[in-house]
Parts: sequence; structure tokens; C-alpha cells
Amino acid sequence: MRGPQMAILALALLAAACGGPAPDSPTTPPDSNSPAIHYFAFQYPGPQVFTINTPALSDVPSLDYTDYDSVSVSPPLPAGLAIDFDTGVISGTPTAVSPATSYTIQLTNKVGGTAQSSVVVEVNEGPFFYSSPAILATGLAMTPLSPRGASGTASYSVTPPLPSGLVIDPVTGVISGTPAAAQPATYYEVSRAEDLLTLKFGLTLGVGTNSPGAIAVSSATTLSCVYSGGFIGSYIGNSQANDEGLIAIAFTPDGKAQARVLDVSGNAIYDSDGVTGLSASLDGSFDISFYPSAFGGPAPQIHGNFSGADLIIGTFESGGIAKSFKASRLEGSAGAEIRYTGGPGGLGTPSFPIEVGVLDATGAVGVGIVYQFHSVGGGYRQLNQQWAIQGTFSSNFFTWSLGNNGAESVAIQSNSGLEFQFGDDLLDGPPDPEKMSGCRLN
Repeated sequence: MRGPQMAILALALLAAACGGPAPDSPTTPPDSNSPAIHYFAFQYPGPQVFTINTPALSDVPSLDYTDYDSVSVSPPLPAGLAIDFDTGVISGTPTAVSPATSYTIQLTNKVGGTAQSSVVVEVNEGPFFYSSPAILATGLAMTPLSPRGASGTASYSVTPPLPSGLVIDPVTGVISGTPAAAQPATYYEVSRAEDLLTLKFGLTLGVGTNSPGAIAVSSATTLSCVYSGGFIGSYIGNSQANDEGLIAIAFTPDGKAQARVLDVSGNAIYDSDGVTGLSASLDGSFDISFYPSAFGGPAPQIHGNFSGADLIIGTFESGGIAKSFKASRLEGSAGAEIRYTGGPGGLGTPSFPIEVGVLDATGAVGVGIVYQFHSVGGGYRQLNQQWAIQGTFSSNFFTWSLGNNGAESVAIQSNSGLEFQFGDDLLDGPPDPEKMSGCRLN
């Protein structure tokens, strides 16, 4: 679920003293009494994307052979970066922008044999990022959305097609236009393609008939159900410092909330503490507390207000700095009978870690959406990764499929049918499903 696995390239290391060429495709290890020949795996899990003037640390390459004397890189790595002799990890603080380039890593053993692998490295001005969501109004020209971060020559595309009246410039990536018709907040994936690297960002756009106004909340019970579900958005703090972040909030039927914030620039994750939860007022405002910072100081907090049932406007406060954000509701059916909500997943790697998701059920049919935060690896950087959930309820089971994956069945965990465990606990070791609970809307 975290992306396609990279094939690992098996390389041969031949001692010069042997005199003959290395075999093209060895199928068995050499005689252990012949120390001049070694076979080993050496591969980075994907492109390594760094930001100028920001401390960098690459993924750890797979390397099951250590009996070598030297490591060399060609061409030289971007200024400020170096490769660790023992681990192959690339680190340092890059001092100049560098386009995506393939670098050859060569290992040499004690008797002169060599083996090579390659890795794509890019240094850009910051993560590829759009401010999201963009909530627009029918017939009013939108403020153009410009991509931030990655620089250099590239081509841009978006899927699915943008709302009628909007276009994306294939050269600059700027999204502009005048929306012609209303539509709910919808997820779009913008791709930025270079010769050796494709970066992606998930962007949410919604079009209303007019600007949403504040809706008064009559009771906490209304807040916990009508406003239940998943919201996702972003903030831009200090634009000069490429200070960007993603925010996911899941409002649960018990009147609480779970939230996760991904500090994109600093590659840090903040989770709500799960104890204080949601503190909501009758006017639709709320506060969410986070675990205290590992570096000391006050715990981060979210202060938000509903502007209509589908849009949140608020601030994320961390380290004494307040950063404004907007978050829009994930896709949901206005006529749903039950809305199920899943909060942020754990920091481990369960089969289907729900960062934030919502599923609306009408009768026996359930349709929903899941967002995950995904970073560098597998050939690109992707944020707000999305899968569709679809399935049917029958007796005490929910049979569902996630994205293009096959159907799975999961037992509903309560007699009321408003709570179940969502996730595949059969393939990846101990059970680690995520809980989704619901509230009846009608």
C-alpha cells in the first residue's frame, strides 16, 4: 500500500586477479574459498529529493556486502552533499539547486574488482506544493494557484480533469480560470514531470454557488454527527522559508477529534494526544490538543471554526507561531444514513493505515475515501495520496475494496453496526487494523 516495491539489482564484484569477465547472470553464490569474487545487492529505494540550505539525509540503500575499500560517485554529488563510506547514505546541507540527475555509485574491493549502482538526486527550492483546498464560487474568476518548490524545466498535468472553466498551464503549472458550475470538494493529482523524476501533489478543489457563510451549531450533539467525517487541508507559514504543512482532522461520533499534521519542510509529524480530544463550542468553533513537543515548549494546538458544514478555517499553533489553514470535507453523500469516520493511523506500517478517511453508508452500500501522507520514494514525492473505498454491508460483515485492490471482509464490531475495524490483518503479521465508527445522520 505504500507504493510499488523497487526491484533490487544483483551486481557482481570480480577481482582483477581472476582475469576473466564477470558472469552475466550468476545463479549460485561463488565458492566461499574464493574471496576474490562476491555477489551483493546495492540499491536505493527511490530518487532522493532534497531542499537547498536544508540538512539532508537520504534513504538507506540496501547493501548486503561490506568487504570493499572505496566508494566513488560520478558525476560529483551536488555541492554540500557527501556519501557515507560505510552505509552509502547521502547526507549534508546542499548549497545550490540541482536538477534531477542520475549518479553512478561505484564500489571497489581490495583486489580491484568493482560494482556499480545508480541513484537519482535532485536539490530543489522546496517541496512541490499547492495551497489546498481552494474553495471557489461559480462565475467568479479564481485567484490563480501557483506551484511552489521544485524548480527547473518540467511539464504539468492533472487528473481527473479540472472543473469546467479551469485550466492548468502545462509549462508553469499555474491553475486558473472561472468555474462554470458548482461541485463538491474533489481530489486532484497534479504531476510535475522531469526527464528523470516525477513529483506529485494532491490538491482539493471545490466550487460553490457562492462563498460559504458561517452556520450556527445548535448543540454539541449536532456538532458530533452532522460535522463528523474527515477534513484535509494545508498551511503555508513562512513562504520565504518554504514552511508548508498538511493537516488532516477526523471528527468522531463521540464528539471528539483526531488530527495529524505533516510538517512538509521539516519532515515532522504531529499527532493529537487522544486524551484531550475535541473541545467544541456551540458556535462551531473547536480546539484540538497535540502531544507535547519532543523539543520542549507548549504542546501544538489547532484552533478552528466551521464555515459551513464542509469547510474549516483555523490556525495550527506550534512553537509559539500560528499558521493559518483551511481544510475541506472529504467526499461524502448529503443523503447518507450513516457516516463512518477513521482517525489518523499509527506511526507503524499497518496494511492499510488510515491517516484520515470517511465512509458514508446508505442502506447496504458504503462509499468513501481515504487520504494518506506519503513522502519521497518509488520515483516521486506524493502528498494527500487517495484511495476510494466501496463495499456492501450484509449481516455483521462489511465486504469492501480499497482502490484497485481485491475485496476483503471485516466483521462489524458492535451490535448497533456503527463501529468496525477497517484493515487487512491477514498478510502483514499481527493484526493492526484501524477503527472506523459512525453516527446516524437521518
